[in-house]
Amino acid sequence: MFGRLLRGPDSSGLGCPGGAALVTGPLLVLVALIRVPAVPNVPLFRIAFVLTRPLGATTGDLLTEPVAKGGPDLGTTGASAGLLAVLVALMVRATRTPRPRDSGSGV
Repeated sequence: MFGRLLRGPDSSGLGCPGGAALVTGPLLVLVALIRVPAVPNVPLFRIAFVLTRPLGATTGDLLTEPVAKGGPDLGTTGASAGLLAVLVALMVRATRTPRPRDSGSGV
């Protein structure tokens, strides 16, 4: 719903690229805040969880837009396949990247 509101021609006027960029900005701020020890990670995760929904919607809409409107016109199957490929690549990267050990409570 929020993704459609962002990209709708009669609402915000941002279009798909503008709507995706508007949601990506705060997500990048959250990624930077993960490195700040004073900021708890749980609220960052919850905010990111909420923001990824409109990001996925606007990105999916962008991938299905016709070329005349600035999109690659992949169709719903192509857009889903592209987003799935990005998801799998990010999951593989996350599982292969060594994580620092937590020196906390010992739980």
